[in-house]
Amino acid sequence: MNFKPVSKYITLGSHAFSDYFPSNCHNDFWTFIQNSIDSNEPLEVGIVNMFYTLDPLKPKSNKLFAPGTDENIIKVVKHNTKECFVERSTQDINYFINEVNRVLGEKTFNVRIEYNIRLESIIVLQREVDHTFKFSQDFANAFGFIDNDFPVGDFRAPHSVDHARFKKLQSKLTMTLIKEEQINLTVQEPEVKNAEGLISEINKTLDLLKIRLEFSYDYNFLEFENEQDLEEVSVTLSNRINHIFGIPNNTFWTKTKKLQARKQPEFGLDSNFVLVLCNIIEAHLCMGDSKQVLQMFRTPLNVQNEFVRSENPNPTIYHRLESTLKSVQNIRIQLVDERLRPIELKEDAETVVVLHFKTPSDFY
Repeated sequence: MNFKPVSKYITLGSHAFSDYFPSNCHNDFWTFIQNSIDSNEPLEVGIVNMFYTLDPLKPKSNKLFAPGTDENIIKVVKHNTKECFVERSTQDINYFINEVNRVLGEKTFNVRIEYNIRLESIIVLQREVDHTFKFSQDFANAFGFIDNDFPVGDFRAPHSVDHARFKKLQSKLTMTLIKEEQINLTVQEPEVKNAEGLISEINKTLDLLKIRLEFSYDYNFLEFENEQDLEEVSVTLSNRINHIFGIPNNTFWTKTKKLQARKQPEFGLDSNFVLVLCNIIEAHLCMGDSKQVLQMFRTPLNVQNEFVRSENPNPTIYHRLESTLKSVQNIRIQLVDERLRPIELKEDAETVVVLHFKTPSDFY
C-alpha cells in the first residue's frame, strides 16, 4: 500500500475569521480551513500550544448554579398505576381473551388483546403512548411471550399459545397499567453556601409535591427519607448537586436509603480548570460526562500576570477525529470551565491555539 503518514500543524486565532463568523469571540470561535484536511484515513489531533489572556478584573461567580443550565434541576418521576383482575373460569382461551378485553374496556385501559386462532398467536395492541402495560408472568408465558411488560407499541407473541400450560393455571390474571409523569423542580440558589444551606433548599423544593420526601446530610452521608415508602416516586438530583456531595450521577432515590459520599462536599465557586472543546473529535468521558474535550489545563492561580501560555508536555495528548468526518473544513474551539461556563477572558485580546494533526502511531 502506498501510504504517506500525515503530520500537519495549524494555528487558529479567535479574531482571524471574523468576516466568515461574525459571532466569533475570545472564548468561542470558528476557523475556516481553506485547504481542507482529508480524514478518510485515520487522523488524530492534539494541542501543542495555546495563548489566552485572563481578565483579573472580572468578578468571581458567587453562584452554586450557573444561570440558564439544568444544574439546579431535580427530576421527580411519579409512577401512577392501576390494576384489574380476570378469573380463569374457562379452559377456552378464545373465550378467556374476550373476557379479558371486556374487563380492559370497563377499566378504560385503552389496551386490547387479539387472539389469532389460525396462527395460534396473541397480539397486544396499545392505543396510548404514555404508559407501560403488563400482566402476570405465568399468563405471559402461556400466551407465548417471554417478557410480561409491554412499553409503547403493538406486540406479537414470538411463540404459539401453550394450551397445556394455560389449562394448568390456577391463579387469576393480573393486569397493570403504569403511567410515568416526570416533574422538573428548580432548586433556588442557597444564601448559605454549605451542605446545610443546599439541603434546606432541596427540601423546600420537594415540599411543593405535597409528598413526605426529605434529604439530610451528616458526616459524609447523604440520606434520603421516603416517609410514606412510596415505591411509585423516584428522585434524581442534578449532576451538579451530585458532584457537590460526591454522589455518582444518575443515582435514583426511591425508598429510604443512605449513601456515603466519595469526598467532602465541594462548594468551590471559582474555576479550577480550562477545558478546550473542539467539534471535530470524538466525545469521551471527562469529569463524569461525555464531552469533546481536546485538552484540559489547570487555571493559573496568579492572574495578576494576565497573559497565559499553556504549553503541553511531551507527548501531547491526541484524540481521534469523529468517525463521520470525511474532511476537516470548519473547526470550532470553546474555552469553558469544568461546569461548561465560558472562561472569562479579556474581550479585546486574541486567543491562539496551535493544533497538530497526525496519523496515529498504531496505523503504520
